[in-house]
Amino acid sequence: MPLNGGKHHFSKDPLTIHNRKLLAELAKADHFAMRMGEVRFRGWELKRDALPASEARYEITSEHMRPSLQQKGVDMRIGLDIASLSLKQQVDIIVLVTGDSDFVPPMKFARKEGLQLALVTFEHDVHADLYEHADLSLNLTEKSPGED
Repeated sequence: MPLNGGKHHFSKDPLTIHNRKLLAELAKADHFAMRMGEVRFRGWELKRDALPASEARYEITSEHMRPSLQQKGVDMRIGLDIASLSLKQQVDIIVLVTGDSDFVPPMKFARKEGLQLALVTFEHDVHADLYEHADLSLNLTEKSPGED
């Protein structure tokens, strides 16, 4: 953690362990492709709502901090996949799990090429344009690690 000079082992974090298991299971699924980019650590930042607004002075601890991570390269890979699948007419429907408006151009392209596009969200913020360019949208509830 940044405040006490210690190190944080992301590989041992319960969320990281949960996500790795999920990705390993998804990779085994039929008719399913994952595109992984690079995750870059960009330092530490204060958590939203971490500091009480009513107090003029307070102590910041490591519990108030979270890592700032940035994923690079995934949007381009997925956009290229959508274009390739559309042009080669290899599929009839594409299921896209995102909330990112960067996918609107590939979505439009796929639909112009005659594909159906299903948008899956997990109760996260989703750009309104995504709904406009999807033939079907599904909002699934996400379980946290440890929930059954």
